[in-house]
Amino acid sequence: MPMIRSIRKWWWMAFEEYMPDELRRATLMMSETPVAWNHPIPLYGTPDQVYRLEDNSFVVVDTKTRQRVYPKDIVQLSAYRLLLAGRSRLRPWEPRPADHAYVRCDRDGVRYQRVGLLSARDLIALWGFHHCRRMGCRAAPPPSLAALMR
Repeated sequence: MPMIRSIRKWWWMAFEEYMPDELRRATLMMSETPVAWNHPIPLYGTPDQVYRLEDNSFVVVDTKTRQRVYPKDIVQLSAYRLLLAGRSRLRPWEPRPADHAYVRCDRDGVRYQRVGLLSARDLIALWGFHHCRRMGCRAAPPPSLAALMR
């Protein structure tokens, strides 16, 4: 019986929600699975869904109960990508990360918004900036991320 519910749920998500074509053709790899990684920076999180695309890359989907995507969402999705990319470096048979992700906005109807992600270098710089600030430094944000910090 759980398998039938799972198939019904996938059918509803794929066709009733107007899921993007690349996700509709993709394979669900992970759902609500905690992930941790300590290199190059300590990160942990629980991505909502991770899909394997037809080109053998993976894309992260995060659900929000609002209609707007904020910069913090892009940072969160970029961190998930870095977490999963670190894991796939140890396992060469696993897919590589895509350069984009999706935010599934679930308020007044479901919408998927495709977003570009921060590079690993920018994410690490942002982590360093926030870590320094928490320790009492008065560092300026990295120039490449100044627009994101506003």
